[in-house]
Amino acid sequence: MSNPNTRALLSFASASDANFSTFTTGVIDDLTGNPYFAGAQSLAAQLVPASADFNKLLPDAKGGSRVQIEAKNVARAALTELLREGCRLVNVDANGDRLKLLTSGYAITSDYKKSAAPASVHALQAA
Repeated sequence: MSNPNTRALLSFASASDANFSTFTTGVIDDLTGNPYFAGAQSLAAQLVPASADFNKLLPDAKGGSRVQIEAKNVARAALTELLREGCRLVNVDANGDRLKLLTSGYAITSDYKKSAAPASVHALQAA
């Protein structure tokens, strides 16, 4: 069922390096060969080497020099841009279809509806 308000989210941007790496692997696995996202297949292929570069730099950046940390940050920024583009493509291809979005590897908007506000209290009586 399509809902134009249902979409993939960019919630990965503030994740720790370890969680970002895990998230990226999940997106690659879920997008590769996914028939719902034909438009994202070339991007999924671009994510593989970018993710490998980032993961290769992670161990050296932990407690490493400023140069090693900066190299990791540059690789993460490049990977983040690819993931943002992937999110955009996923949202276009899915067109609000929750089932399709759930197969993308991205977090998606919640479809929980806000409950109605409780009724107003007009008068209170002491017991």
